[in-house]
Amino acid sequence: MKQFKEQDYTVNICTDIIEWAKEFYGMPDNAELGNRSELESECMGFSQIDDKEIWVFVPKNASEDEIGETLAHEVGHIIVPEWTYNPEQIDGTEEQHEQKAEFYENYYMTVRRMLVKTMECVGA
Repeated sequence: MKQFKEQDYTVNICTDIIEWAKEFYGMPDNAELGNRSELESECMGFSQIDDKEIWVFVPKNASEDEIGETLAHEVGHIIVPEWTYNPEQIDGTEEQHEQKAEFYENYYMTVRRMLVKTMECVGA
């Protein structure tokens, strides 16, 4: 696992699915992943809201856009102060919390596409 800080966020990057599974699924040391290829096929993220900590699993074939979408989604869980509690603990807010995170993910992707097209227009 590698880690870096950006502003007041701590970002943890896992590239090993076993390390990820131990952290998030509580997989014991001697266990094997039956669905390893399925799990290794996509970026996954998790946010610890109170600690402003983001965890991302990045598979070997992940594109920059996939990683960006995942990071933007996880930042979306943390970014607004009124969402500092764990939504799973309060009925009816988990869906709203996911919608907010998806908003930031979509915002990022829209800006990313605009940036690419702008760079093409200016010949950069």
